[in-house]
Amino acid sequence: MKKYLLFIVLLFTGFAASADQKSDAILSAMKKKFDSYASYRLNFLADIEEDAMGLEGYVIVQGNKFHMDIRNMEIIYDGKIRYTHYKDYEEVIIENISEVDAALSSNPAYILSSFFTDYDSKYIEGVKVSGKNGHKIALTPKNDDGFFTEAEVIVDSNTSMPLSISLTLPGMDNDISFRVTRVEPNIRTSSEIFSFDPKKFPGIEIIDFRN
Repeated sequence: MKKYLLFIVLLFTGFAASADQKSDAILSAMKKKFDSYASYRLNFLADIEEDAMGLEGYVIVQGNKFHMDIRNMEIIYDGKIRYTHYKDYEEVIIENISEVDAALSSNPAYILSSFFTDYDSKYIEGVKVSGKNGHKIALTPKNDDGFFTEAEVIVDSNTSMPLSISLTLPGMDNDISFRVTRVEPNIRTSSEIFSFDPKKFPGIEIIDFRN
């Protein structure tokens, strides 16, 4: 389960993909909307594997900072330091990490505006998701070292918000899919959301990889 949860934190914060005209317009509208938010909270349900279906999670994003929580794992990035808290294992991993690496390896919001850089997009068809009209767009990597081998994104035709994301990952038996249940723009945040205080968790094991 740990490896799947690490992959999940790859997804949802500029992209410049090669695209057909229709998919480019749809993805650009989605990016423009997210870029206009000072902060936002995105709630989702994730299907990872057979015994982990419909996991509830959320990510709060403000600039290059984020706080993601799913099942018994949370990842916090304050712009310089990433805290990966495994609640079941009562441990936290602390790392210095660049903004780009943090987004690429840990930010579930990254796919919404920055993860398209190395992928081509293609409009597939109009679809309905939970009664909502959407546009299905396929993403394929431009080279062999992409994070995923295939992906499908469904964007709400009325709001330009993502409805679902499905990823096929190399070397993994199951696709990972996300259903976006709610997007709250310009939410009130505080510094505590993007920080982790080990003192609040007596007895927690601290694994500090900072230089």
